[in-house]
Amino acid sequence: HFDKVAITGRSQAVEILLRLTASEMSEAQRRIHIGLSADDRRFHLNIIKMLSCLLAEYIIRFDNDQANKSSDFDMPAPKKGKKAKEAESGGKSTVTSDTLRDKCLKGLSDILRSHIKPLWDSSIIDEQFVKCVTKPCYHLIRRQDIAKNPIVKESLPLILTIMINKFEHAREASIQFIQAVKLYDSNSSLLITVLNSLLIDYQDTSLAIELLKEICETNFVVTQADNTSAKTMATFIVDMARLDPHIIRTHIDQISDLLTAELANYEIS
Repeated sequence: HFDKVAITGRSQAVEILLRLTASEMSEAQRRIHIGLSADDRRFHLNIIKMLSCLLAEYIIRFDNDQANKSSDFDMPAPKKGKKAKEAESGGKSTVTSDTLRDKCLKGLSDILRSHIKPLWDSSIIDEQFVKCVTKPCYHLIRRQDIAKNPIVKESLPLILTIMINKFEHAREASIQFIQAVKLYDSNSSLLITVLNSLLIDYQDTSLAIELLKEICETNFVVTQADNTSAKTMATFIVDMARLDPHIIRTHIDQISDLLTAELANYEIS
């Protein structure tokens, strides 16, 4: 029934969800601090997973809703006077789908930045939870110039960094990253931020290594149509080299063909 609910109703639902999330996170952290029984651990884990998946789903739905509205501009709406606009909004700033999307994204990042990893069994990777939480991130990366949004710029890399470092998400992330860099290079700064945080804040090289493996296995067809893709990938490798030269040196034989081909393109142009 999402499409049938007015924006004010959606806004109220988001506010309630965020309040529930803040309350649960506070209680879960308190219980983790004093010690959890097995039943308590499962209880709080299930609640946090449910709240996280709700926020993740809302992020995608609100973003799709905003995108659909943005593309619907064939017939421009008639201009309205200041009084008419104030009457519609009650004199207050209007709530939009993208502001609700950003609230949910920040709420999701707040969950993950909290000390909740002890709720999971350390010997098991919760693939369902990882997929649920990372899905909106990869959805947003495909939105043109989303990296310019300050909430996305802060929250999206944080979510992916935690998923890679704490939940062993490097392999799947590398596949998603390569596709994003090839097709949506305007947002590659978000991916570089993830790499930077992993290498500097966590000394975690897992994503960098998986990315280089994926780059080496990717077949960049040397055609005019693929020149932009190869150029973007070469630039991405250079950015990675700035972050961790040692990793690049250990894989230089595998990536030299791509870099050499791109150098040739520069010389021809």
